[in-house]
Amino acid sequence: GDSFLGRRDPRVLILVAALTITVVAQLRDVRLMAIATVVALVYYASAGIPFAAVRANWLFVGVFVLLLAGVNGVIAGAQQYAGVATELFTIPGIGVAVSTATVSYTATMLLRFLAIAATGFPLSFAIRPGDLSVAFARLGVPSRFAYGIDLTFRFIPTLAANLRETAAAQRLRGYETGHTRNPVRRIRRLSPLLVPVTGSAF
Repeated sequence: GDSFLGRRDPRVLILVAALTITVVAQLRDVRLMAIATVVALVYYASAGIPFAAVRANWLFVGVFVLLLAGVNGVIAGAQQYAGVATELFTIPGIGVAVSTATVSYTATMLLRFLAIAATGFPLSFAIRPGDLSVAFARLGVPSRFAYGIDLTFRFIPTLAANLRETAAAQRLRGYETGHTRNPVRRIRRLSPLLVPVTGSAF
């Protein structure tokens, strides 16, 4: 709350995120995209968000961006620039030809998502949830949308607190998650948490 972005009008943070999405969607040159990403990261740094508070968020964004933008960029870039640029190698198994243009296209996609994430995080961490709906209303957004955003940002912390309370209550009753690599077993062991939390959420 005491950072540079924390002291700004929430409308500024909303408009910067919206303008970033608009601008980076138009950029095709990897050099311009790199400049835009550096500007977005400097903007993010001015929010003063402690990394410990967003480590898991950045990990999720990193995996999501690598899987979505990386794989999609290589495949779409290979189709788009087939025979246009110098071919570097072919990915075995799937036979996708990777060229210099494909690498540039993929890097542009990765940087684009990174820039969007860097300007989007301050919306969640540098604006008080109660100020968000007021900011949207002052921007002329319809009240239904502003109210929906407000409820969403208030609901997520409430749900997280409910999950912590339910986990503590279940531990008092002797519940232990146990360690297993099997995803189906892991989900089944979480049912004593998921059922009451889902019921409470509804």
